Amino acid sequence: MDFSAVLGVVNSLSLDDRIRLVESVALSINAEQAKSELTDELKQELERRIADMDASPDDEIPWEQAKAEIQASLRR
Repeated sequence: MDFSAVLGVVNSLSLDDRIRLVESVALSINAEQAKSELTDELKQELERRIADMDASPDDEIPWEQAKAEIQASLRR
């Protein structure tokens, strides 16, 4: 199907369906861009952090605790 045919089908959808379609397309574009923006250096850093988490799972603290500590340090 070429672009004009797809556009014709899209334009025949209800407004709600077209909005859902646009949101879905935007999310897929965002996801694709996020994947392509990871440099090799960033990928290595993520892999290092995941390995560190896996090796020492008890060293992790819940998000709420981390957030509270950060907020407390900012108030000083």
